[in-house]
Amino acid sequence: MFRKIIKAVRGKSEKDAFYGFLMQFLGRKTKRKDLYLLAFRHKSASLYEKGKKLNNERLEYLGDAVLDAIVADVLFRKYPEQKEGFLTKLRSKIVSRKQLNAIGYALQLDKYLLFKGVMTDNLVGNCVEALVGAVYLDFGYEKTKKIVEKQLLERFVDIEVLVRNDENFKSKLVEWVQSRKQTVAFLTEEKEKNGRPYFFSEVLIDAETQGRGEGWSKKQAEQLAAKKTLDKVRK
Repeated sequence: MFRKIIKAVRGKSEKDAFYGFLMQFLGRKTKRKDLYLLAFRHKSASLYEKGKKLNNERLEYLGDAVLDAIVADVLFRKYPEQKEGFLTKLRSKIVSRKQLNAIGYALQLDKYLLFKGVMTDNLVGNCVEALVGAVYLDFGYEKTKKIVEKQLLERFVDIEVLVRNDENFKSKLVEWVQSRKQTVAFLTEEKEKNGRPYFFSEVLIDAETQGRGEGWSKKQAEQLAAKKTLDKVRK
């Protein structure tokens, strides 16, 4: 996704909206508004102070590391019996560029980004990391962890779906249906949610609806619909 926009200055109304977003996201007041303003300033719209560039690159670097640590912490506690390989793979999915881009758009961070030139999806995903970095500097690890869990993971990441997506439920369903000489069809529709493509899928066996699923990708929606259908027909 590309948007040909040039946005490098905030007016008063935009700042007010931005501070309102911050209050809602943080769930508390901050005395470090400067950090958050910087977190939303792309290098293309850098400020210069005593010959030094001011933008969100350093906060992005910090937020990337903090987010990795928080997700690793959450998964370590959630799956006490799982091995390192499972945890590493799942963490990579959660903090993937695609996932962070989707979270950024869902939070509508693109409304507050300052940049010059062309906006790409990665600018928004990088802003998620910079925002986490700012929160960490403002409140420390424990409060940042609570905010990340509440505002990012619980709202936008279905960890169980990510785990299940390693299994190909669609293929399993097709095999199950064919073994009974029935027919199966997936009706998948693309709509829009928070300005991003969002998918709804319905499974029909012999033209009768048996399961539904939804997600940020066609694959995710169809896999979830297939999983729900298998759970139903195998009872």
